[in-house]
Amino acid sequence: MRTVARAPLCVAAAALAALLAAGCGGGGSGERPAAADPPPVPAGYTPVRAGKVVLAHPNGWTGVAQPPQGWLFGAELRAGETVEAQVAVIGKVPQVPVARLVADAASTGAEFNGAEVRRGGNRPVEIPGARDAVRVDYTYATAAGRPSDHLATDVSVVYGTGSAVVVRIAGLRSRLTPAMVDQVVRTIAIRA
Repeated sequence: MRTVARAPLCVAAAALAALLAAGCGGGGSGERPAAADPPPVPAGYTPVRAGKVVLAHPNGWTGVAQPPQGWLFGAELRAGETVEAQVAVIGKVPQVPVARLVADAASTGAEFNGAEVRRGGNRPVEIPGARDAVRVDYTYATAAGRPSDHLATDVSVVYGTGSAVVVRIAGLRSRLTPAMVDQVVRTIAIRA
């Protein structure tokens, strides 16, 4: 009787493992795309490379001297001791072949101290050289429910045979406009 009760769970686990191994549901063909030339760097932006990820951030942002564990790169805009905006390439994420799974796992890291997080949906995004990529936008509210000045965007990128990173762009709306976020996202690419 106990074996019968476990059978559906075993079948479901095996099906999920097969889907992950095949890369199903990720939007990718399973083939490894050719490495792409990075998109052009817009005026007023600085190109950077973190491992196989290339992107550009606004001029005037400085590199994070000691990035947190798991970050491959970080740059920020500061006013004194206050970080007003930042971009990070985070490598310590689930290494699975489906960007949506990476995004779902990474969403817990987009929380902001004391703020209510409002997570948007997973939106497919084209990243040159990537097998699969999704974008998730976040907005925040104060503990009292009022809109916060903070925003964040995660771009979860899968490349190669299942390597994954998250590019996180976050900051104060007064210093990081949605148009700036879009511009950074447009510069992301994977290079060999």
